[in-house]
Amino acid sequence: MRVTNSMLVNSFLSDMKTNLNNMKKIQSQITSGKEINKPSDDPFKVARSMQLNSAINANTQYNQNIKDTGNYLDVTDTALNQSENVLQRVRELLVAAGNGAYGTEEKTAIKNEISQKIQELSQCLNTNFDGSYVFGGSRGTDKPLNEDCTYNLAAGTLPTEMPKINAKLSTEISPGVEITYNVSAS
Repeated sequence: MRVTNSMLVNSFLSDMKTNLNNMKKIQSQITSGKEINKPSDDPFKVARSMQLNSAINANTQYNQNIKDTGNYLDVTDTALNQSENVLQRVRELLVAAGNGAYGTEEKTAIKNEISQKIQELSQCLNTNFDGSYVFGGSRGTDKPLNEDCTYNLAAGTLPTEMPKINAKLSTEISPGVEITYNVSAS
């Protein structure tokens, strides 16, 4: 077979074009800082990258759920401790009220303090976290209790609303793992 000048030139130009395309691709990768600029560059790597990004986003959300749940439980624990202190004081007042030596003035003072403690207890049980009442169940946007510690429900709605107040809140902390994290007002 005879090798002509035109064959040599065409072969040289073809190889040069291939090298220039490879160089263009590498320069594009260097300037963008990315190995893959479009999905057709490497479909397998693009698919794997998308899977990894999805997994990273899911793990980020799980971490946020865990942090939010921990903070929610801290607020709930604080409210329960405050409620315990209030109830302990009410117990002390009730025991003191049983003292036969107390007159009407002392008993009235005890009654007034107990009324204040009931309002304080209501405030403790109406504690909210991030705009949601911690003892409100799935009715987290509505105050669960009135100032007299009765449920904050419209007349006649007790049977339909109580399951919402008593509802457990849950969050997913890893794939397939959910935890419940609230205490109901009841």
